[in-house]
Amino acid sequence: MEITTLYSWEELKNWCDQRSILKQYVFRGQSDNTWPLRTSLARHFIANKIKSEEWRPRELKMYRMFRERLLNLCPGMYENWSPMDVLSLMQHHGTPTRLLDFTSSPLVASYFALRDARGDSAIWVINTDYLEALHRSKGFEYYSGPTHIDNYKIAQKNPSAIILTPSSPHLRLASQHGCFLVPGRILSEVDAGFIDSKVILSENLVMDSVIKLRGLGIDNESMFPNLDKIAEEINRFSVTGGAEFPAVRPKKS
Repeated sequence: MEITTLYSWEELKNWCDQRSILKQYVFRGQSDNTWPLRTSLARHFIANKIKSEEWRPRELKMYRMFRERLLNLCPGMYENWSPMDVLSLMQHHGTPTRLLDFTSSPLVASYFALRDARGDSAIWVINTDYLEALHRSKGFEYYSGPTHIDNYKIAQKNPSAIILTPSSPHLRLASQHGCFLVPGRILSEVDAGFIDSKVILSENLVMDSVIKLRGLGIDNESMFPNLDKIAEEINRFSVTGGAEFPAVRPKKS
């Protein structure tokens, strides 16, 4: 895996421009460069000390509970949604899942890396062509259905991951040019063997870059299009007195 460090907005913008031309890449921004690629489901189970042998049955139960309540709340609206669509909605509303958010836009990934950064942040890059070739070489097949969200077929034939976009994307996913990395197994960390590269963003470029990204229309309001986020942007404006973005929060001592 190639690791590069960028120190200025100019370097970051140039890197994004180069990657935007290459359609086979997807990106994930994280506000701490020391964090591994770990799903919210793995973080949730680890934090709550759930035994590993209970992860799969609990994941399936969480999915079934969410889907049952979803159908009761909105009869007829979600009946034809695939498990991936339901998992995407779970992720959207804060339920831990095995989905890891990625985007086809390096600028969007940059925003998510920088928006809450208190030090060096990072962008993880995956070459989807490589993943597809890996799947073909292993005779990979993907089975989708209510009983297959744990997907033992994936775990048996493809212990790494796949990239998927739900067939019924919601507004937030569309605005973020989003897709998901789906690990074949619920691991505490995603296997780094198929990661193309990692770009570390120096804390020195955070303030300038976030302001420049906002100038390009990439901000909290555009990434999370709802009234709550509009209110959040107005609150930011009221605090900064008209500055384009509030100061980066200080590091914890």
